[in-house]
Amino acid sequence: RRLAYVAMTRAQEQLYLVFPEKYEGNKRGVKPSEFLEQISYENNPLVEVIEAPLCEERCNLVENSALKRKKDEFERLVRIYTNQGQLKLAVESLVVIAQIQELESKGNLQTFDVSDFLRVSPMPLNELEALVDGRLPPLVDKDMHFSASGIKMYEDCPLKFKYSYVLKLPTPQKAFFQLGTDVHAVFEQISRLKMEGEAPDISKAREMLDVTWNPHVFDSRTQEQQEYSKMQKMLDFWMDFERHNPNETVEVEEGFEIKLDGARFGGYIDRLDRTPEGEFIVIDYKTGTTNLSKNKLKKDVQIALYCMAVKEKYGKLPVQAGHMYVNPELAELRLVDVSEEGVEAVVGRVREIVDRVLEEDFDIKEEPNCRFCDYKGICERK
Repeated sequence: RRLAYVAMTRAQEQLYLVFPEKYEGNKRGVKPSEFLEQISYENNPLVEVIEAPLCEERCNLVENSALKRKKDEFERLVRIYTNQGQLKLAVESLVVIAQIQELESKGNLQTFDVSDFLRVSPMPLNELEALVDGRLPPLVDKDMHFSASGIKMYEDCPLKFKYSYVLKLPTPQKAFFQLGTDVHAVFEQISRLKMEGEAPDISKAREMLDVTWNPHVFDSRTQEQQEYSKMQKMLDFWMDFERHNPNETVEVEEGFEIKLDGARFGGYIDRLDRTPEGEFIVIDYKTGTTNLSKNKLKKDVQIALYCMAVKEKYGKLPVQAGHMYVNPELAELRLVDVSEEGVEAVVGRVREIVDRVLEEDFDIKEEPNCRFCDYKGICERK
């Protein structure tokens, strides 16, 4: 919403909001932006709705077309010239390929700028000299920022950590990530209202959900309805917990940064409660159906780092920490007692992983679960 507002305020005379009902690759017609619906754009006297006819201006490369054959020819020349060391000719062939791609996407070369295409960032001299001396430039930034989720990913699969946190290869957005984001957003808003002295009820919570909810991330209307119903039950569970909770919420989505032997760790604590005796309890919301036993919670990296962050800010560890499983299939608050020895044992494990990462050690020690991995198509273990 904030980003949309900032964009809209840049308009000087007129503002056009555009959305395609159909686009290449989508499975069904899409709805207009939630921001258009919130201003009742179809009945708003300040808004003019313009139905634009379908218009395509593309020069697609068809199989065996002259343009397609020419592109294949210059791709072959790039390989030949590169292997022969004729790099200037290879670059000239690359320019032609770029021009063909411009024709494919826009149908003309009116905006193609050769000088802009050739504007590159050469390798720094010190890295080039290291290559000449047989020394590879470092893959991992020595000032890398770590997180609990990253450490847990390394424990599951070092190669997955490498692809995600070192090479930063993007992955497709998943609908259940959106659900988790919406859950956290609503819980945060309700908690902040309570911290300010208000007493929001379930109707207020559902109103917040309707504002936050984005139906466009789901593959079908059926899936969206199922997830929305699940979200309603999560709100019911949370509100029921609040009615019987004797403790005071003092922080929500509180950011932190701590250092372990110079390595920086950051994150956000979903919720920090204070008991009537002045002790702290760390609560992390979980929307999935996977839960941890109390024994595993005591060894959990995320919980341990959150406890360290509380200690750094308040001078003492929380007395308890754990997960609130808000998924209707679980609906449970599971806490464990926190001890200095238990946290230090987990932190010791974290230090070892940080050392391995900085040493660029991504060797797999245990067989990972590759079935649902986003990187299995490019994994070097194949």
